Amino acid sequence: MSIAETIPESDYDTLKVRMTASDFISIDRSAMKRLYVAQSRPAVLPKYGETLRKAIEGALDDSCGRSLAEAVDVSRPVMLVIDDHTRGTPTSLALEVLYERLRSIGVSDDQMTILVSAGTHRPMSAEEVRSKTGEIGKRLKIVLHDCSDPEGLFLAGKIDEIPVWLNKRLRDAGTVIGIGSVVAHKFSGWSGGAKIICPGLTGYETIYRCHYKSIVEERIVPGQCENWFRSFINKVGDLAGLKFCVNFVPTVGGIVGVAAGEPRETLSRSISLAENAMTACFPERFDLVMVSSFPATTDLWQSGKGFYIGEMLVRNGGTLVLVTPLDEGLGDHPDFIALLDRKPSDILGLLDSNKLSDPLAAVAAYAIRRIGERCKLRIVTSNAALHGQLLLGAPITGDLASVVLEAFPSGCGSAGQLNDSYVLPKIVTQA
Repeated sequence: MSIAETIPESDYDTLKVRMTASDFISIDRSAMKRLYVAQSRPAVLPKYGETLRKAIEGALDDSCGRSLAEAVDVSRPVMLVIDDHTRGTPTSLALEVLYERLRSIGVSDDQMTILVSAGTHRPMSAEEVRSKTGEIGKRLKIVLHDCSDPEGLFLAGKIDEIPVWLNKRLRDAGTVIGIGSVVAHKFSGWSGGAKIICPGLTGYETIYRCHYKSIVEERIVPGQCENWFRSFINKVGDLAGLKFCVNFVPTVGGIVGVAAGEPRETLSRSISLAENAMTACFPERFDLVMVSSFPATTDLWQSGKGFYIGEMLVRNGGTLVLVTPLDEGLGDHPDFIALLDRKPSDILGLLDSNKLSDPLAAVAAYAIRRIGERCKLRIVTSNAALHGQLLLGAPITGDLASVVLEAFPSGCGSAGQLNDSYVLPKIVTQA
């Protein structure tokens, strides 16, 4: 864990909030009497190259619980499950290393399939697929999961009265291997492990039902290891035949570490790495909190996760500002955007009516609107096409300084700044 850096008012006159990997918004910080800044720790490993390859090989050699050779049934199909374009996991290099290991123990090319875990995300472009699968993608069959295609799903059973619809290719697989990343997550506490299966390779009904319970019926916060949703995810992973995982712990510009092996043990080891790299301790909650969504920059469906970590720092009645490029605009869940200006109780009423075409979008909107019940939410973006559009009760803007001035015309007592969305805030008060 690290302590958020305290920036004395006399040290400098401007602050920089990250927009992209290399672009920042600079504003006058003289109105802020106290400013605390945190970001995830520097990368130990690059996202590509021989150094990372050796780290992946080392993780396989020091696997958690069982070795790859012990996990794989060499007589049956092997599914290599990877995350999609919304995640920065170095999947192509992981596929190369796994492919070499699998071939060495007798698994043929015809037995292996790359299955892209997409959840409800849009389909990837051909270029995005090439980027995620690399050279191995040229040798193996690639399948993109479609959660809304009934022909591509099968009912694997029920867990907690929730039907578990899975990609039908999992039904005949002898071994399922997941490749993903571990970061703090609102719905499940942490990503990683069997989350590559659920929600990634489940049907829409399963995705909606488990997210509804996680947000509406449960109270889960980012970084919470034990919770209902994680238990559900692990059970779905068992149903799917997930035998082995390779999990990366990312940070800005690279990787903190990598673990591999039995899914639950791999997740546990990865969380230990992630907590050390991502946790930032703060002495208090703040009147103003500014959160960079980086690297979740695709659209508001992804960038909106910054609100969840910012919620952990903002005071009741304060202002929480999301800073994000919104590369693809507001996203492809129109019901999500339409409901962001509705009261949480109204959204629940619509969900109960069973008349929404995209109820999962309503669940996500409900999660953010519930934050907006106790603080003001603002969006600052470099996407000029969105400037002026009313959302969350205020116009989207590219001017962070005006948002701060509007919220605190007489000056802000205290402010917190998270310069990437990997950061996991923790309030630590001195006795």
